[in-house]
Amino acid sequence: MPTPIAIVGISAELPSGTYSKANLEHSSFFDFLLNGEESYECMPDGRFNVEAWKGNNRGEIRVNAGSFLKDIDLFDNVEFGISARDARTMAPATRKLVEQCFLALVDSGIDYRNRNVGCFTSGTNLELTNVADPDEFDCEGSFAGNPSMISNRVSTHLDLLGPSVPTDTACSSSLTALHLAVQSISNGECDAAVVAGCQLNHRFGRAEACVAIVVKPLQQAIQDADQIYATILATAINSSGGGAPPGAPVAEAQRDAMRRAFKLAERNPREVDFIELHATGTAKGDPTEVNWVGEEFSREDEVLIGSVKGNIGHTEIAAFLASLSKVISIFRSRQIPPNVNVKELNPAIQWLKYQLRVPRSPTPLPCHSARGPLIAMSSSGIGGSNGHAVLEGPPTRGSLDSRAEIMAAQPSLLVSAGLSSRSTVAFSESITNMATRSACEVPVLSTILGRRSRSMTWRSFAIADSASLGKLQFSSPQLCPREARPVVFVFSGQGPQHERMGRELFERFTVFRHSVLEMDRIYETLTGSSMLRDYGLFDGCGSPGKLKDVWPISLILPSIAMFQIALFDLLTSFGMKPDIIIGHSAGETAMLYASGAAPKEMAFELAVIRGRAFAPLEALGGGMAAISCGKEDAEEIIASVRSELPDNILEIACFNSPSAIAIAGHDIAITRALELCQTRGVFGRKIRTSVPMHSSMMERCREDYCRELRALFERYPGQHVPQIPTYSTLTGERLSDSIDADYFWRNTRSPVRFTQAMERLTASQSCTFVEISPHPVLVSYISSMAGDGSPVISTMHRVKPNMPSVDHVDLLRVCGELTASGFNGVNFTALNNRACYECDVSLPAYPFSKKSYALYPDTPGYAKQMEPHLGPLNHRYLRINKDTHPVLAEHVIRGEPIMPAAGFIEMAIEFGATALLHVDLKAILSLSSETPPAVEVELNSSYWKVQSVTSHDWHSGKQQKRLHADGYLTFEPSQPLKDIDIATIRQRCKNHVGSCTQFWGCMTGSILNGGFCTAFYSSLSYFSAYGPRLRRVTNVYYSEKEALVSIKGMDNALKQPFNGNYDQNAYYLPAHVDAVLLHRNLAEEQLPHHLYAHVVLKEWWPVAKHHIDPLPAVQRPLHLIYQPAFFAPQQPTPASLSCNDPLRIKLDTINCYVSWLACASVLGC
Repeated sequence: MPTPIAIVGISAELPSGTYSKANLEHSSFFDFLLNGEESYECMPDGRFNVEAWKGNNRGEIRVNAGSFLKDIDLFDNVEFGISARDARTMAPATRKLVEQCFLALVDSGIDYRNRNVGCFTSGTNLELTNVADPDEFDCEGSFAGNPSMISNRVSTHLDLLGPSVPTDTACSSSLTALHLAVQSISNGECDAAVVAGCQLNHRFGRAEACVAIVVKPLQQAIQDADQIYATILATAINSSGGGAPPGAPVAEAQRDAMRRAFKLAERNPREVDFIELHATGTAKGDPTEVNWVGEEFSREDEVLIGSVKGNIGHTEIAAFLASLSKVISIFRSRQIPPNVNVKELNPAIQWLKYQLRVPRSPTPLPCHSARGPLIAMSSSGIGGSNGHAVLEGPPTRGSLDSRAEIMAAQPSLLVSAGLSSRSTVAFSESITNMATRSACEVPVLSTILGRRSRSMTWRSFAIADSASLGKLQFSSPQLCPREARPVVFVFSGQGPQHERMGRELFERFTVFRHSVLEMDRIYETLTGSSMLRDYGLFDGCGSPGKLKDVWPISLILPSIAMFQIALFDLLTSFGMKPDIIIGHSAGETAMLYASGAAPKEMAFELAVIRGRAFAPLEALGGGMAAISCGKEDAEEIIASVRSELPDNILEIACFNSPSAIAIAGHDIAITRALELCQTRGVFGRKIRTSVPMHSSMMERCREDYCRELRALFERYPGQHVPQIPTYSTLTGERLSDSIDADYFWRNTRSPVRFTQAMERLTASQSCTFVEISPHPVLVSYISSMAGDGSPVISTMHRVKPNMPSVDHVDLLRVCGELTASGFNGVNFTALNNRACYECDVSLPAYPFSKKSYALYPDTPGYAKQMEPHLGPLNHRYLRINKDTHPVLAEHVIRGEPIMPAAGFIEMAIEFGATALLHVDLKAILSLSSETPPAVEVELNSSYWKVQSVTSHDWHSGKQQKRLHADGYLTFEPSQPLKDIDIATIRQRCKNHVGSCTQFWGCMTGSILNGGFCTAFYSSLSYFSAYGPRLRRVTNVYYSEKEALVSIKGMDNALKQPFNGNYDQNAYYLPAHVDAVLLHRNLAEEQLPHHLYAHVVLKEWWPVAKHHIDPLPAVQRPLHLIYQPAFFAPQQPTPASLSCNDPLRIKLDTINCYVSWLACASVLGC
């Protein structure tokens, strides 16, 4: 069985449609599903000019609705350290992936920056940008738009060091990405991984989504107390091979992927409680998938299946992860949301045979296994890439054991963190408001915020208690280094001890208390006394009256060691483990244990031995003092005192810093030295001890002390070598050899070389220093030597008498200061004794400051998608063939579809012209080309022309073009013609021929000898064929002097291809114009010239605006009226075709008329 993988983080942006003004995130998405909502809506403005391209033909867009993410142009590049130029060049999907992967990693709380975390992503890197030409100037020096950047940009900006792999297997891309991530983790290539998919588009029925998850080994997730959303037992992927065409699903291949996954998971398909299908709703895909699922998963009771695509559509690349978001919430809520839009079941699926059921209302999730709920998920990509995943619910974990020290009123550490100082401050304000409203959740909130801070580069903190929740004071944000500074624990020597040290820690924290009690038993064994019972230390229940202002050395040294060792145990139990250890004087006792060189018992026994051995020296009248001067000044003071008091000992005991020295010797000499310091303006003070450590006076105890030291090391034999880097203040160098008894004699007798040790330690690195002491004594010395880049943190502080203890607050402050400095080791779960998963805490959204970036570069390619069209036959990107304009292709001459002359007229009219002049048709435009040629409709002043590009030499940049039509136009308002009484004309035209009821005879016959409407189209079949949508002449009423011809107006056959295509200024009616022109063939052959020379087109305007719905005049016919010509009959062909208002078409030359009839009209124009 492969390594079970836990999903520990998730972030999602899913379409909401009209359900919400914002995109759906993971939790709100499930509410959306439970409510049976849908996200389909009209295409958002700014994505694509759908009205300009709408239609049912090739090169057009059939729908204007889908599932869209809102505000995909918004991005906070500054927060991620991305330049504005890169952000502009970066694919919008990549920007979304950076953002969502970051949020998923934040949600997981894992420490991912500069760590071996993999990145497996898929996104529409080119889907939105392929409409735009590249801008070589904007992209210079940037690789933001490269396909590899789909994952590499995420790895770069989030500082992930594991494998960075982009995937593209179409609709199964995100499952493929998950499979690769699972394999990479199982093979040890990375410790964790982020898996994400983003689909952004503008086309048919697709949907948009961006989902990211974080995965890591299950056992590690349990150990780290991570939020576990679900467990991935196994994944499998394969290919359909040559089993079917690339676009067809193959049941056996899909089944094989499922079987592989269940074999790896060592589970039975019949244990599955719910199956989330790929189920895209296609006639072929659904029966193929569902029927094999029924065969494999069927059992005695029903099998529940479903798919999220009914709610949000097919999110393609992100489809699997969108479904996974649903499945995760099913595990959490034990509810299966309803499938929407299931009006009737597909009869091609064997529902009853396999007892399959699609929930149509919220349904409880059944459980068929004692191991917990089990869900299967399938995914398939067009082209044959299949996959399957088997998931189990998260493991059952109870709350952490309650402890007496965890009380409702205890203080909590709240960390505010972000990728910038701005976001850190903004988030701290949100935290303050939230903590005020949810005081009971503050410990869990502390755990969550602390875990999440590990992924942030800027951090601040505040300590909250019941009194300060409404007025939290956050520290100033600090920038954390990419490489965490080493943490140095500095153990102080004697001097800071006080009777209340550690008392609150002993009361509230089990680890500290147990460590103290363990050492107190050793102390009682060795001395016969108890620090707790006999001196009242730590628990405050003993006899504090025994303690004087200056403690005996036999108590000072073991009590300091006890406090330091117990505090060390407490800090390390919260994850604060040092990288380097250094001990100052007596602090090297605790250093022996903290460095791993000796067990706790040995180190504490050493402290007791030291105190007992040094006790006789207290009667010698010795002491110590600290003076603020350098070595040279100290030696001068010592020399002066010696000259005055030659029989007294005074020596340098400690080199604390270049400007701080400790001296030891006889008390009278110490007092005189402090007097000299005062006269010289040098600060000096006595140290609270009566033992002159690190001076020659210590020789008095050498024999007894060394004997006990040797006995101690004999009781604990072996090499006592530090296990972590440790610096000796005896030698001033790093310790590399085993520590022995002689070392601790020299530690007692020789001066403390703290300055030298610090110089060696800080010579090549910045560190974070933590002084382990009941009260700060070394902080100022460390700060003076560590430099500005090295934080120095004190642990505990002595409070004034009768003031409440601040041990707990101090502890939290240490954790906060360490975390703010860039340390990621604090275990906030242990610190709060509350896990992040124990209760649902609704956190404030991350405070991005987004600004808009154009979805497309401002290039000609973008203009193509966004520019409005003057009309269906007049725009800069016009391409025409039988597939793009099938109505025009019904105009067939000698077996080849060609552009009707009316089409060229329409192109010119769509400029908004009121009249066309000197129209000349030059050449036919064939519509039979498999690839539609580009057609250019140009206007220069009043001159217009139509030409097609016949060839393009990309090497020379030259194009070959063919001119098809040209002429002139005007935009001047036309003079309206006098109204014509059609009814009166109809009465005068007694003769009538209808295309549906009469046969008109052949074209060679006279109109007076018979009719010809239907037969007219048939009579042209020897050289032309008109499709049904171009056959518009319906009736002719005539007399000897005039005729009235009816042309079929807008009907469903003609309306459907153009329905809703164009705005109210469109004139698109080439079929009608073609009929107007075509009837002239009839007129020329059958009517006297004086009749056909003047044609009046009535009711053009309402018909031309046929798309306005409803329009009463839509169905009315056109009436062509033939009356005596304005021109003499002997003038062969001049004619005037006019409309009532606002359009007139004039053919002013015989050349034009001959062109129409000879090269177009005769061909059916």
